[in-house]
Amino acid sequence: MYFQTTPAELNRILTQREYSKKIISKQSAIEVKNIKYSGEIPKWWTPSLLGDSCVVYENFDDNIKRAELIYCSFDSTVVYYIDNRW
Repeated sequence: MYFQTTPAELNRILTQREYSKKIISKQSAIEVKNIKYSGEIPKWWTPSLLGDSCVVYENFDDNIKRAELIYCSFDSTVVYYIDNRW
């Protein structure tokens, strides 16, 4: 999912679960794009356009077999969200 938001709303979303936080480079965002999707990558999935780097929040829950990844711009207004279940 792709959406635009406010820093306050992104913060509200992030308080719903425990997320780890890291900063990745534009190149890493491109590489992740190629790894996370098997098959065709959606045309809207372009976290590499967030700038030279972006913030990634991750939450993994093995009990319910779920991985949530939130890629966002440094100003917290542009977000790419993945909710994977296995």
